[in-house]
Amino acid sequence: MAQTVDLLITHASQLLTMEDDLGLIEDGALAIQNGKVVETGSSADLEKRYTGQETIDATGKTITPGLIDCHTHLLFAGSREDEFLSRLKGADYLSILQQGGGILNTVEQLRQATPDDLIQHGLKWLNEFLAHGVTCVEIKSGYGLDYANEKKMLEAISALSGYTDQHLVSTFLGAHAFPKEMKEQPEKQMDELVNHMLPAFRHLAEHCDLFLEKNAFSLDQAEVILERAQSFGYGLKMHTNQLSQLGGIALAKKYQLLSVDHLDTISEQEIETLAETDVVAVLLPGASFFLKESAWAPARQLIDKQIPVALATDFNPGSSPCPNLHFIMNLAVHQLGMLPHEVWQAVTITAAKALGKEDIAGSLATGKRADFVLWSMPNHLYPFYHFGKNFVEKVWINGRFAHRH
Repeated sequence: MAQTVDLLITHASQLLTMEDDLGLIEDGALAIQNGKVVETGSSADLEKRYTGQETIDATGKTITPGLIDCHTHLLFAGSREDEFLSRLKGADYLSILQQGGGILNTVEQLRQATPDDLIQHGLKWLNEFLAHGVTCVEIKSGYGLDYANEKKMLEAISALSGYTDQHLVSTFLGAHAFPKEMKEQPEKQMDELVNHMLPAFRHLAEHCDLFLEKNAFSLDQAEVILERAQSFGYGLKMHTNQLSQLGGIALAKKYQLLSVDHLDTISEQEIETLAETDVVAVLLPGASFFLKESAWAPARQLIDKQIPVALATDFNPGSSPCPNLHFIMNLAVHQLGMLPHEVWQAVTITAAKALGKEDIAGSLATGKRADFVLWSMPNHLYPFYHFGKNFVEKVWINGRFAHRH
């Protein structure tokens, strides 16, 4: 006798489970019960053994796990298109920063925003992400830079979970930059970070991130933050090697980080070091594109060394104001030399690993969350060939159709 399940989808032209490479099943079927994946397989097989309270014929369409954007700065206030125009006219980042622009501009606007302002802003962009099949989004703080405003950001991220079906992962990025009032007092800001914010925000943030870069945090400061964050049980992440090489990869190995993000300037020796770890390399080509950088992350070298590679939008108001993960996927193929199957892995199962969620998300394996996308396309190569079009038809989260609010 056939087992009845909540949802049975059959006859997908291609079903990508992301188990063992793509886990591609032609004429694939998917059985869902209680928000979890029961089984995947051929339509001929699953139709014999399951009946669905709801059934969907996916003929001519493709099913994949829900996409995961594992690096965003989605929660901010205001915008900086005026600075973008200045850069087009030849101004560099440092000169804009010296005039009170750059991240300090966003910090000022964030501090003036109310919690409700941030929630409404966040919902607008989360809906955009959902329309592109993104079912899990990591959101960083980092535009408050003092206790009250970092707390305001983290509480807004927590509140957003009540307004969306998407899974949100909160990351504390208080070590994003030094606020202007602390520029001449780095020791005081470090004390505030490690002795006040980190212990106070553990219940609000799952991970701790920092920006290791010239004109940001030094290697010594980064180590202090990582050691302290580790003692509180945060998952550890780090922006590093975007513009310069300051020793971040060795630090990532020492503290067994979940991910190192950017890596546009990573050296061959650092790639060898990274290959000795399980740390995920999160590549953010949207920033290289928008900033017109000559250096792009060496995805091909990383993959050839069997380093797990994830992709993310880095959505933020300064260096990557792009909420479209599909565009990032296309950049990865056309600019980073990645192959389509590697890109699909990078925005599903490997992105889940970068967040420490690979056991519950990122693939359509039995027992995992039933987060998946039905695409109006016949195969997984289609969106790289027909770039610039959104082929997402429907999205399910926890086995339920995900409505956009």
